[in-house]
Amino acid sequence: MSFGFLVKIANGFIKLLAKVLDVLFILLPGSPFKLVYANDTVVSYLGYINWLVPVGILVSITELWLVAVSAFYLVQIPLRWAKASGD
Repeated sequence: MSFGFLVKIANGFIKLLAKVLDVLFILLPGSPFKLVYANDTVVSYLGYINWLVPVGILVSITELWLVAVSAFYLVQIPLRWAKASGD
């Protein structure tokens, strides 16, 4: 087997994968936020609402919490399996 033959196989696989992904992306809908229109009165009050409820900070804290909980469970599950197999 030559190196060129392996490269052709890899390129063919990558092209096939690209075609499959293209079909899958065509099946996906457009942006779900295109249909969300806020009227002008709501938009004018969004700054005040964001000052009272800091949405950006709340999203950041929630992301940090989700990462911490996910890391905890990703470590805890294998440790439980190891403990159960050791008994």
